[in-house]
Amino acid sequence: MILLENIGSKKIHLGVERIADILTSDIVLLSAAEAQSAACRRLADKLWGEHLVIGKNEDGKPEVENKPLHVSLSHTIGLAGAIVSEGHQVGMDIEWLNPKIERIAAKFLTSQELDMPEADRLERLILYWSAKEAMYKLYAKRKLELKTQLLIAPFELAAEGVLQGSIIAPGYDWQGEVHYRFFANNVVTYVID
Repeated sequence: MILLENIGSKKIHLGVERIADILTSDIVLLSAAEAQSAACRRLADKLWGEHLVIGKNEDGKPEVENKPLHVSLSHTIGLAGAIVSEGHQVGMDIEWLNPKIERIAAKFLTSQELDMPEADRLERLILYWSAKEAMYKLYAKRKLELKTQLLIAPFELAAEGVLQGSIIAPGYDWQGEVHYRFFANNVVTYVID
């Protein structure tokens, strides 16, 4: 496993693993999307130590149907990720450092968020995107505007750390920590409510 973390005493388990290491040759999959989905679900099983039946709610958020647990799943090129929690809503995301993020940065970042040093711009853009994706998954409702309703406070970039995030939506106001870690040209982010 590339990354495994048991988070405090909260019964929360986070993992990131290569898809090729999760899926065995006895599985016949029809597409890359199915492989990614199966790998994320198997990783969630592995993290919790038993099979979890994971469906989706009306907004498309993964939910555990056979246990009172919360789950968030993510994948990127060659990697699957999952976070499973007993008692806490969670959101997580994995992204690889793709320079194409520059093309859409103005669509999901405020002018304050876009004001960043050039030296580590790619890492910051990917971190902003991933952090906002994790917060979006925590909120778990559609029609949330990444640029105006998901905000990240200014931060000092490090290999791993904690950002301060805000979700501002009708009837929902969340402020909290977005944890992150860079590894092997990727970043993983997660939030816990």
